[in-house]
Amino acid sequence: GLGQPGLLGGGITPVEYLRFVARIYELPDAEARIDSLLDYLLEDYAAVRTRPMASFSTGMKQKVAIAGCTGPSC
Repeated sequence: GLGQPGLLGGGITPVEYLRFVARIYELPDAEARIDSLLDYLLEDYAAVRTRPMASFSTGMKQKVAIAGCTGPSC
C-alpha cells in the first residue's frame, strides 16, 4: 500500500518525489503545480517540503502519493 517502505518511505522529499513523477509524465509547469498541490494537501508545507518522507506519518505519505496521481494518467 501507500504506507509501505519504498520510494515514499526513503530519503526523498515530497518535492523530489513529485518532480520525479512530473518527469515521467512530462507534465508542463510542474514546479507551480507541485507547490500548489503540496501547499493545499500538507499542513505546514513550508516546514516539511525539504524533509525526507521517511519522517512523515502514513497519512502525510498518502497525501503526497495522491498529489502524484493528479497527472493525465490518473
